[in-house]
Amino acid sequence: MRARHHNLQVLPPLPTCATVQVVAGGGGYESYPLPGGHPALFQAQTLGFAYVSIEGARLRLELIGPDGATLFTHELTK
Repeated sequence: MRARHHNLQVLPPLPTCATVQVVAGGGGYESYPLPGGHPALFQAQTLGFAYVSIEGARLRLELIGPDGATLFTHELTK
């Protein structure tokens, strides 16, 4: 069986790659503990989704929990 990521995570850029990675796979399957010690800007063992908005040079990311509450917000400006 292939691994399924059903949790919420925002991972910071690595020294070799300037990309912020977002995992928003909390949409249906049971979540599971998040093992390991990788650095994270945010991570939660919960269902939910990501909401992304772009206005001009600003990108805003919100991770929303199953009750509709905002769990984490991150902004990037170009």
